[in-house]
Amino acid sequence: MAFNRVREFDKEMQNLSGISGIARKDLVKVERTIKNVAGNSIKTSNEVAKLATTLFALGKSESEVKKLLKPTNDLSIALGATSDEAGELLVSTLNAFGKGAESGEKFADIIAKMRTSTSLDFERIKDALGFVAPTANALNLTLGETGALIGVLQDNGVKSARAGRLLSSSFIRMAKEGKTLEGSLNRINEAQAKGKTGADLLRIAEKDFGVQSAALGLILANNVEKTAELANEFDNLSEGSLKKLTDQQLLSMDAQLKILDSSYEKLILTISNGQGPIGESFKNFITGLNTIIETITKANTSYVEMVSTMRDENLTESSKLDIKEFEQF
Repeated sequence: MAFNRVREFDKEMQNLSGISGIARKDLVKVERTIKNVAGNSIKTSNEVAKLATTLFALGKSESEVKKLLKPTNDLSIALGATSDEAGELLVSTLNAFGKGAESGEKFADIIAKMRTSTSLDFERIKDALGFVAPTANALNLTLGETGALIGVLQDNGVKSARAGRLLSSSFIRMAKEGKTLEGSLNRINEAQAKGKTGADLLRIAEKDFGVQSAALGLILANNVEKTAELANEFDNLSEGSLKKLTDQQLLSMDAQLKILDSSYEKLILTISNGQGPIGESFKNFITGLNTIIETITKANTSYVEMVSTMRDENLTESSKLDIKEFEQF
């Protein structure tokens, strides 16, 4: 079992080396980070190595990967997602809001807070942000403000994917016309304060949000204070949210057994990671065994070819008998 773990880890590290374009011998610091992150979580070193490969494939540098490994790994545990899914969500969100790896932990905290403060789960967050994050940034909205909008709409019966798609269309419309979300919501609320009818309010919302998104504008206009409270909570009070949510997922006996397994694997890989003396010994043994097998195969092939040649020639009966005696020999 220990040999198999070393073999799988070595295989993934070689794959990581190919994806990143960095020689395996120069990935020592990344490898150390992988082992440390895995050793304190329910994820194995091989799983965290695959996460590192995903982050490199998403265009992150070596230093960025080291910064993003822990928050991304914790996010996958906290939200019950795969490491690849969590990595894609975090990186795409950072990119959409024009942030670097140094904001990875803060963004992961905000996403965790969105999970615990609204009815949004991982799939809903991923679906909504996939649509709205790039356009929200165009209106100078923060991740916390964007998450608050999605959360309020989800809590009011608008499915997150639909909310994200329609909000994105509305934000593009507003950006083209030089309008802001705050100004659009104020216009609806001012009309309501003047006693305008529901039909009037809907027409006002249509001008800024569009026909399909007008209802979203009315919902948000009626929840301005709640949205502002959530946005403040997400942007300014979310620190430590990821750790709390992750720690809750690690209290079960099953999680504790997985942590033990990860710690054991960390010990195994500390002894050998496929590149040290033990790993090289295994590789030399396997290489030697392959050489022996190839030698036997070549010798057998040469014998078969020789016999086939003798059979194809015009031989006398005595020669054929000699061949049979040779084959028996």
